[in-house]
Amino acid sequence: MIAFAAALVMQTPAPVATPEDEIVVLGRKLRSAKFHYALRKTTLRSCRATTKGVDPVIQTAGCEAIGWCAGQQRAAKDEIGACIAERRPAILDRIAELRVAR
Repeated sequence: MIAFAAALVMQTPAPVATPEDEIVVLGRKLRSAKFHYALRKTTLRSCRATTKGVDPVIQTAGCEAIGWCAGQQRAAKDEIGACIAERRPAILDRIAELRVAR
């Protein structure tokens, strides 16, 4: 019994996730998510994540970002990718806003 109690005392507490850790995880999920979208000139007509298991919040923020980039006259596929990469910090902020609103 004493050995059991000593073992409990010596255990280290589980690490607590920090907001920075969550941002890193969200960034990885966003980076690995693939999207199918349709544009008409610079207007987003449809958008959805094609990667299985994508969090709906990440899908919403990703599609919003694609629409924003297209509206900035960056509708070519390579331009959308570059725009999304540039906007990653803003997209992560939007994901945090959407999670709070849930």
